[in-house]
Amino acid sequence: MGRKSLVEIVEEVSARFRHERYARGVKDGRVLGPRTMILRQLRQRFGSLAPGVVTRVETGSTADLEDWSERLLDAPTLESIFGVYEDGRGHGRLEGMRTALAQVINWRWGFSDQPVLERIDAATADELVLALERVLDGWKPGELFEKR
Repeated sequence: MGRKSLVEIVEEVSARFRHERYARGVKDGRVLGPRTMILRQLRQRFGSLAPGVVTRVETGSTADLEDWSERLLDAPTLESIFGVYEDGRGHGRLEGMRTALAQVINWRWGFSDQPVLERIDAATADELVLALERVLDGWKPGELFEKR
């Protein structure tokens, strides 16, 4: 079987760990309201939203939600809120991959380790795809960039 695309990997990881987000009970209850409100406000202001924008809000951290809710007040475009284009794409393939991997690590393990984040920032596209595949295989964050 061929190598999975970044989109397939992110969708698989998202589906696999989505139930973990909801299993966190009270924490998700506190976060679900702001997510819903931000999505409603975005739709009211910008119309139909690209799936990438919706996913970004659904998977954003509490800090992200707070930042976006403040930017939403006077932002002229989605790009000025999220750093994405109107169609939901990021400012470049590498940056989108870096964001996806950091979010997956946060979803899976509930934290973002500074050395791992620094390694993500320095990684090539191939290294990022490999790291995402390793997350699917159950590797720990500190092992994602090890040579084997």
